[in-house]
Amino acid sequence: WSLEDPGMDFYPNIDLLILNESELKKVCEGLEGDEESLSRQLLDKGVGRAVIVTLGARGALVTEKLPSGEIKVSVASAPDDLPCKDDPVVNTVGAGDSFCGALSSYLSTGMDLADAAKYACGVASMTVRKDGAQESYPTYDELPHCLKLENVKRQESKKPSITFVTGNKKKLEEVKQILATGDNFPFEVTNHKIDLPELQG
Repeated sequence: WSLEDPGMDFYPNIDLLILNESELKKVCEGLEGDEESLSRQLLDKGVGRAVIVTLGARGALVTEKLPSGEIKVSVASAPDDLPCKDDPVVNTVGAGDSFCGALSSYLSTGMDLADAAKYACGVASMTVRKDGAQESYPTYDELPHCLKLENVKRQESKKPSITFVTGNKKKLEEVKQILATGDNFPFEVTNHKIDLPELQG
């Protein structure tokens, strides 16, 4: 698996490419250069917006293609006032996944990429201070003040809805009874009533 593989033509379909150091070396096998040089080569191959290389305790290298075509390079690291920053590292499993998830979450608020990467490094830094993978991911309420965003409205999570279009309310009750599995049923069943005789029954 290398950049010279003729089958590796998917780069133009990638917006953000996030790799750790080992993955970067594997993808760029046969090429020379440091993390920044290799990231630039991936942008030349067609990656649309940015290449991010996670660097463990060193943070993350963000090599971003600006709308002007200029390349902006920055190194993101966890906020200096992160409470756990000096705590011992317990387990690094899941750190990359937590970085990617946090980055996506922060980007969804409209934050620019470099700042989002900084906050994501903070979340990943919290993750490695605990044992386990998913068990180590902090919830929103567990985030320290330095990783929470002011004036960002949190959306309440709710079940996706299945809507039945029917003119017979009893049919809806039958469907609910058939599908009902207690509180663990992953959907909310709703009804949209219509009065077209040909669709009733």
